[in-house]
Amino acid sequence: IGTTLWALAKFDIRPNKKFLELVTEQVRKIMHEFTDRTAVEHMLSGFASMNYNPGVDVLDSLLAHWEMSTGDGNPEGFTTVLWACNVLGHKPYAGFYSSVVNVTADKLSHFRPEGLSNTLWAYATSNVTLHPKFLSNFFDAAEARL
Repeated sequence: IGTTLWALAKFDIRPNKKFLELVTEQVRKIMHEFTDRTAVEHMLSGFASMNYNPGVDVLDSLLAHWEMSTGDGNPEGFTTVLWACNVLGHKPYAGFYSSVVNVTADKLSHFRPEGLSNTLWAYATSNVTLHPKFLSNFFDAAEARL
């Protein structure tokens, strides 16, 4: 569903509100089936690409599934989640940003230069407080690529 929404947005095709409401209901029904972060990232990206906010309950549920999902994630995934929240004007539940920053801090050494840049940008636009561990790991990773 998320990839379909994203593709429609890329073609500049904007479904009507009824279609998006039906999609939202379907997401509510199948959300429990999302077992990896990529599925949730696609869903969030799809809604953001359509500039359609499915509601706080759906977004917070998707974020909770993303946080608990299997898979290590990747730079694009972390930044996609934060970008989608920004586009949709969604403020995640308490503790979400801290959790993401902590997970990301441990993975920065694996990020490509673009991933490092995009991650820092996503956090800056989200008004996230960066922990010293994140900053130390960020500069270590950035210096290793210079």
